[in-house]
Amino acid sequence: MRSRKLAVILLVAFAASGWADRQILGKIESIMDQSATIDVGKQDGVEENMVFEVWSNPRMIEIPISGDVVFQEMKVVASIVVVDVADTHSTCRIENFEMAASQVKAGMRVAQNPVRPEEEQDPYVVEFLADNAAAAWNNSIKLNIKASDPNGGRLIYRWSCTGGRLAFAATSSPENTWTAPLESGQYEVTVVVRDPTGREGTDTKVLRSGGLPRNWRPQRFPFRGHLGDHQVIFSKIADIAFDQQGFAYVLDPERRMVVKLDEGWGYVAQYGPYPDDFDFFRMEVFENRVYLLDRYNKAVFMYPLNSAETFTTNRPVKFGKEGSYGVNGEMVDPIDIEINSQGEVYVLDKHTGTVQLFDKLGNFQLSLGTKANGNMDGQLEQPVSIALDPEGNLIVLDDGQIKKVVVFENHRPAFQIRLGDAKEKMTGLDFDPTTGLMYVLSNTGGDVNLRPIKALECRKQRSNVRKFGEMLTESKSFKNMTDVSRIKLSPTGDVFVVAKQNTELFRYISTDEQTWQLYGKWGGEAYSFEYVTKISCDPLGNIACLAPDLYAVMVLDNVGWMTAKFGHIGEGNDRLRDPIDIDSGADGSIYVLDAEYGNVRKYSPNGGIPVPIGNPGAGGSQISNPVDVAVVEGTVYVLMAREVNAILHFDEAGRVIDSFPAAADSQLTEPSALGALPKDRVVAGCNDNYVLRRYLKRQGRFSADQSFKLFTDVNAYDDLSGMNTGLLGMVARDDGAFGDDFYVAVADENVGLIGRVDDDMENNCPAPVDLATDGYGMMYVLDAQSHRIARFQCQ
Repeated sequence: MRSRKLAVILLVAFAASGWADRQILGKIESIMDQSATIDVGKQDGVEENMVFEVWSNPRMIEIPISGDVVFQEMKVVASIVVVDVADTHSTCRIENFEMAASQVKAGMRVAQNPVRPEEEQDPYVVEFLADNAAAAWNNSIKLNIKASDPNGGRLIYRWSCTGGRLAFAATSSPENTWTAPLESGQYEVTVVVRDPTGREGTDTKVLRSGGLPRNWRPQRFPFRGHLGDHQVIFSKIADIAFDQQGFAYVLDPERRMVVKLDEGWGYVAQYGPYPDDFDFFRMEVFENRVYLLDRYNKAVFMYPLNSAETFTTNRPVKFGKEGSYGVNGEMVDPIDIEINSQGEVYVLDKHTGTVQLFDKLGNFQLSLGTKANGNMDGQLEQPVSIALDPEGNLIVLDDGQIKKVVVFENHRPAFQIRLGDAKEKMTGLDFDPTTGLMYVLSNTGGDVNLRPIKALECRKQRSNVRKFGEMLTESKSFKNMTDVSRIKLSPTGDVFVVAKQNTELFRYISTDEQTWQLYGKWGGEAYSFEYVTKISCDPLGNIACLAPDLYAVMVLDNVGWMTAKFGHIGEGNDRLRDPIDIDSGADGSIYVLDAEYGNVRKYSPNGGIPVPIGNPGAGGSQISNPVDVAVVEGTVYVLMAREVNAILHFDEAGRVIDSFPAAADSQLTEPSALGALPKDRVVAGCNDNYVLRRYLKRQGRFSADQSFKLFTDVNAYDDLSGMNTGLLGMVARDDGAFGDDFYVAVADENVGLIGRVDDDMENNCPAPVDLATDGYGMMYVLDAQSHRIARFQCQ
């Protein structure tokens, strides 16, 4: 038996989920066998199963201003677990006792909070609303989710549908839009509502498409913008920011503007230009106000986003001032800003190694950090970027000799994480509130073994650093992402990286498995269409671009982000020798016709090893002198010219089904273009007499159905090789002679579009060379003069 009265020592209870930070003064009153009695109980916040560490010979230092107490020179001698709690005292079980009771001058602190009964609940959907239950083809239905999180967290909405098209796959707001597909019928739209801890609620709505209206005819094709050349939106990207609704804002220093974009990165509004005496470098957006960091004037300026002329009609609120010492709101070299949920402004000053905090009215509050090259918490040598976690704690990235992330909790340094290689130059960081991961950006100095983005699981006193991007098919997938300068996360968790001297914007899209893959980039060399000569489009609006001179295929989604780039010259199934045409399947597969190999190569939407279709040769079931390829409902048609003048038809497995027309009755003279429609309808364009010839399948074989002469003045046109066909194109003749099928033809680059020409189309696409259509009334025209793709909406 042993017992001993112990001295009054400090008991510290650290914050856990749902707990407030607090300090508890108490003492170990007695020790008996394997039990200990402490003089704190329910009234002090003690609970059963709470675990305390027992300390030997603690030295306590009290901070005079704050009253906070810190420990030094401690040694853990035991741990105790609370087994019974009274109002004023508690009984504990002693574990791992290392010293005799007579030697213990001990204090305690909470080492582990008890595992509480499960209290958190999944978010639940109150109601899934739609402004209509049905819509005709190409019309939209607005969706709205009424959902709540019992735990009070911010919700993310992830959407999917069995048919039709959703405006967004993930949103931070409960709104979305569903567009009805061409095929009539019922379709399910599902939403998964997720809170920051990963808990989910889900609901499904059944919507109906009425299909194509009877006797529908396209009326006009107004211009809807360009894919590829995004100078219409911004010239350079100094910074990007997101508001609480998910809208994106781009700071363009060349045009001296702030541009607002929706979650699909479509243009919404622009603000500016701002006056020449400002040099805005960084930006944040909060509650319809923009905060702009000015490195020239050494301050942050806040403007309301109430009109395009906001910079000239409003007097800004100023945060900070120029000064030499970096105190009381003075700044020497401000380089980054953050805004917390109360509207308070944090400004990082690189020169002084401090972060200045201002209230929402611009008044200085306090300074965090110290300038030093040591390794102590709170010492900053070369700070480059700051971020805030969901609890409002400040995170600072330091690129000094010791590369690290420093975390401040309650405005005091709490812990730090060492990271990075000596070759790397750290440039930015941001925090993902939906996963709890911190993302750090660095320039790797060209070392392909180093990844420019690191994901860190940031927790108190420990971290798990992992690299991502290895899932890409090539180990050097990041080699063109150079000179990275800024990283930002959208409210839905997508990562955006500004690179290449602020001219490129990469995007990484998150998945449910919290893995990441290269999703595309906006601007820069990869969006040069100088070598692209053919395009195709799947029903969802994904565009495949063929650049024969580069032996490459580039794939864009329906808002212009590059989702894949593949193709190489050489021998083998995964190489190209003479690619001449391209088409897309309904499932997003990409078909490339290679004249030298004499086959069609079927790629997955992301590239990879293709499946060859057809064989070269001069026989009736072999490919010779191919000029065009068309794909519909999984089957493939290849047009062959010169001595052959025939069309080969392959089934979904790549087997030859038919060859038509027969040589005896062939009317394909100088065939140059091919298109296919559902229900076994094929159209070929011939440069001889400039006609379209349509073939229908009857009793298992294709036969000539109708021929249409496109023009009266045949000398005005040189070539139909750019012709494309589709249900949603321009009519070739104003009298609607083609009935319900609307064929499209594109002449050579010196002529323009054939058929019904809209004024907007002429102005925005002066040199068209190829055309594609999706299943939602959008037409995409490749323009050889501007090297970009123009978009037009069928109405």
